[in-house]
Amino acid sequence: LLSWNDVDLATGFNAYWGTNPGIHPDNAASYDASATGVASPLTVPDLASGSTYYFVVTSTLGDAESSGSEEVSVTPIVNPLTKLDQEGQALAADAETWACVRDDRTGLVWEVKTDDGNLRDRGHTYSWYDPDVDTNGGVSGVINGGACFGSSCDTTSYVEAVNVAGMCGASDWRKPSIEALGRLRQCSNADDNPPELAERCADFDGSFEAPTIDTTRFPASLSGAYWSSSTSDLDADDARTIDFLTGAESVAPKSAVNALRLVRTDRTYLASRIGRSSTETVLQINDMVQPGSSFSLTITNNMEQTFEIKRFLFVNVDGVIAQTTDPNDLNGGFLEPGESFGIEVTVETAVKDEDLATVFELAKEALEIELLVVNRI
Repeated sequence: LLSWNDVDLATGFNAYWGTNPGIHPDNAASYDASATGVASPLTVPDLASGSTYYFVVTSTLGDAESSGSEEVSVTPIVNPLTKLDQEGQALAADAETWACVRDDRTGLVWEVKTDDGNLRDRGHTYSWYDPDVDTNGGVSGVINGGACFGSSCDTTSYVEAVNVAGMCGASDWRKPSIEALGRLRQCSNADDNPPELAERCADFDGSFEAPTIDTTRFPASLSGAYWSSSTSDLDADDARTIDFLTGAESVAPKSAVNALRLVRTDRTYLASRIGRSSTETVLQINDMVQPGSSFSLTITNNMEQTFEIKRFLFVNVDGVIAQTTDPNDLNGGFLEPGESFGIEVTVETAVKDEDLATVFELAKEALEIELLVVNRI
């Protein structure tokens, strides 16, 4: 529903919307659809789940029409879990077979288990093992301690095997952090899902169904513990788990055997969800942009995640012309959900026009994104 406040003396309202920012009611090329003579609230049909739409409303008095309202944007989500095929392409919600699921709220893509006895079978178990001293908390765990098929039966070996197989067209699969894994929980007795990490389904009124996960998207799921990549804060011999029988976080010795569901970050999808609009005023002579020319880039965070703004750059074919990493120049260093922020650059000396661009570099530690590049359109 699109709603707005009444306007004194107005006899009607017109609404304009599209998938690109910069909607102007007097320019039909700037919007995709419109509705005239409407009232608030307006039901807007046929919006695609996960796509960002921009809206402007005008008021009318007889044949006269006001200027456009402030532009607003929204990203409708019908079911935030999108089915993907073996190549990683999005499928219709009613697809009967799929290999992975993308969480459109985070950009995380999750493995969907099988029930066929092969590499990704739901019944396989793994010991926790990570040889990397930077990520294992000081204890590497146990090699090949589980029972499985298609790989050695520890968490690192399974990650390696799935990456070699190229599940869903990708080779950057990893063990999920405890925070990411916790977001898969769904308590049928809770009003809001996922619950906070410290909560369990029994904390809410009434009975709940197990496994505590959306089984319409993750059908071959066990009501039991799944490993995370996170070592326990209390004992480095233990690793943190989510028990999908109760929806509770727990820990288990790294020598224990549990199920494992892998995850990756879809950077392309995330970049598409950062809205961009750019303007420029340019004087160009002989392929050189002259002093006084200006360029700007405004980005809008259409995700439910806060991103860190790491750096803003002004670049061309020769490299970086100007940049800043100062949080005072970068909206305090963060871009909150729904927030927009922009920077304008004025050219002080003539520069080559080739590959000229304004660029933001974003990061999100919880999604393991060290660098997400968003440049001007």
